[in-house]
Amino acid sequence: MITLEDIFGVINKSIDIAIKQDVYELNLFEYLQTNKVKKTIVQSFNNTFVMKSIVHQIEELDMYLNGGDRFNIIQESYEWMGEQRAQRMKNFLEQILNDVNQYEKPKRRGRKPKTANK
Repeated sequence: MITLEDIFGVINKSIDIAIKQDVYELNLFEYLQTNKVKKTIVQSFNNTFVMKSIVHQIEELDMYLNGGDRFNIIQESYEWMGEQRAQRMKNFLEQILNDVNQYEKPKRRGRKPKTANK
C-alpha cells in the first residue's frame, strides 16, 4: 500500500532529477492510478508542507518569468536557470498539482443508457 511518504519520495526524487539533469518525467496521475492510491491519502497530501512548497515555488517562478513586486529578490534565486528552464520547471510543478487535483476529483457516473421502447 502506498503511503504519503512514498508520494513525497517520488515527487522529491523527480524534482531533484529535474533540477540536476533538466529531465521532467513524472506522471503523478498515472503513478497514483497504477498503484491504486486511496483518495483519502491524496486529499491529505493537499494539506502537506510539500504541496504548499510546490505552490510557493510556482509563484516564485511565475514572478521570475513575468516580473512582479519582488522580482529583484527572486531573480537572484532563479537566474542560474535561465528563462526556458524556469518555464519548464514551472510547467512541471503545475502538472504535479494538476495530477493530484485530477486524481482527487470524484469520478462521475454517466447517465444510464436509454432503453428502446418496444
